Amino acid sequence: MSSSTQDKTAVVYARVSTAKQAEEQLPVDGQIEQCEGKAHALGARVVRVFRDDGISGAAESRPAFEAALDFACSQDVDYFICWSSSRFGRDRLRAAASKRELTRAGVQLVYVSMDVDTETTGGWLLDSMLEVFDEMQSRQVSTDTRRSMERNARMGYFTGGNVPFGYRSVQATDDPKRRRLEPEPREAPLVQKIFELGVDMGAVAIAERLNADGDRYRHGRKWRKAGVMGVLHSYA
Repeated sequence: MSSSTQDKTAVVYARVSTAKQAEEQLPVDGQIEQCEGKAHALGARVVRVFRDDGISGAAESRPAFEAALDFACSQDVDYFICWSSSRFGRDRLRAAASKRELTRAGVQLVYVSMDVDTETTGGWLLDSMLEVFDEMQSRQVSTDTRRSMERNARMGYFTGGNVPFGYRSVQATDDPKRRRLEPEPREAPLVQKIFELGVDMGAVAIAERLNADGDRYRHGRKWRKAGVMGVLHSYA
């Protein structure tokens, strides 16, 4: 750890899960600005800024977070600063493990939105409660999102992701903010052909037959086994 206040250093980490969250809550640039202000108040110099855009705090991998953690623990940094406990993470077990890693390296975790002194019993308890609350909120959002997607699908709306071969995504006439799938005139006949060939052929043979007949996948690409399997699985 640095011995002089003037020599103290900090790492800043910021994150948002979605573009909508960036609009409704504090966007990444705003988080960074607030974190840099906190570092200044602590008398520390920000040596690196890390950001994850469009990644959930409960995601298996957050490249910038992992890089920030590694940098802070290996470069004799004094502070790891982020906007809030939820920005640090929404998986309580991984969050706790990451905090232990920082503690062992002598790095102090600092939240801008609230003061939590984890070196005290009360601060440790509050931080532990925040971990549980953050994961609970993440689980609730996932549940609500899944329920909403299932409802939209039952109503015939396209819920996102890759458009299956044979269809195209179009604006819903009853709701301009939603989209529906409709048959793509050029692709739909090929889907029927693939299933007809699939009665007697494997995926590789079907791809070879389509290419020999001059049939092409999207954007003029030749058919491959993976593309044929994708069509068969999409309609299974």
